[in-house]
Amino acid sequence: MKETSLQNGLVERYIREVGRRLPQKQRDDVETELRSLILDALEARGDAVVDETPEEAQVAVLKELGAPEEVAGRYAAAPRYVIGPRLYDAYVRVVGIVLGAVALALVISTVINLFQTQPEGISILVTVGEFILQYISAAASALGFTTIIFVVLERTLSEEDLKDLKDETEWDPRTLPHVEDHDRIQPVGMVVNICLTILAIVLFNLFVDRLGIVFMQTEEGWRTIPMLSETALKTYLPLWNISWVMALALNIAVLQQRRWSTATRILELGVKVFTIYVLARMLAGPVPWLPFSSWAGDGMQIVESLLTQVFRWAMVFGIIGTVVEIGQSIYRMIRQR
Repeated sequence: MKETSLQNGLVERYIREVGRRLPQKQRDDVETELRSLILDALEARGDAVVDETPEEAQVAVLKELGAPEEVAGRYAAAPRYVIGPRLYDAYVRVVGIVLGAVALALVISTVINLFQTQPEGISILVTVGEFILQYISAAASALGFTTIIFVVLERTLSEEDLKDLKDETEWDPRTLPHVEDHDRIQPVGMVVNICLTILAIVLFNLFVDRLGIVFMQTEEGWRTIPMLSETALKTYLPLWNISWVMALALNIAVLQQRRWSTATRILELGVKVFTIYVLARMLAGPVPWLPFSSWAGDGMQIVESLLTQVFRWAMVFGIIGTVVEIGQSIYRMIRQR
């Protein structure tokens, strides 16, 4: 059996699951050794067993080796880890549950506080900043206590105790998670983003006076009432243009390379950081539309107030979402090193 037939199959998924449970320094060597060992076993099995598909052969060999956490445990030296492969998966699951519970509790508390105080503009951003600081503090404490508990369990539980904690169902290699290629791009999506960015640049720089609500009137025909505030545009449009040009250049560079690279990932982080700055300016600044009273009378004040709140919250969630994306990107870059 050729090695190329193993790429992106069960074997590569298995090796990845073993490797991610090992220290970075020994990961590459272990993965190379394990890949060679599996390849030899598959070739030997191919000579001995005739009526067997490649997938069935891989499943049989991987079952003989054991689950990824067991194999990682045989390679890892006990003194070199705080929480070993035996409890690593359980530790990750518990940490996820604990951090999620902390986040949910703080979100509920923050939302209740926002409805009671009804802050506006920059005050919303301050509240969100306080939420982030509170979450970091609470999450660090929860993570510390959880880690201490698992460290104690790692050094006190015997193999017999761990057998009682494990799932009694037979491990199946087919349940291994697929190997994700985060550097692969979707060319169609990139092209669509480039076209939409160019369209936004053209519309807001050349035809901004045409953006409005169009009415059909008998005597005057089509009439366009501009909705965008000239004052807000003078503040925001230069920032939008910089953001659009940065995103456009990044998308074109990635499209030419056909894949994400470390350099383009770093540039992407810069674009997202600037996006946070733009969203913060829009949160603290005026809304980008003219007062409704200028074209619809005073009867739309409630609607305008509601839309203003929606706009402020959209900026807040945009900032939070971008921060989360930055964190995910940094995490993936660190793991791929």
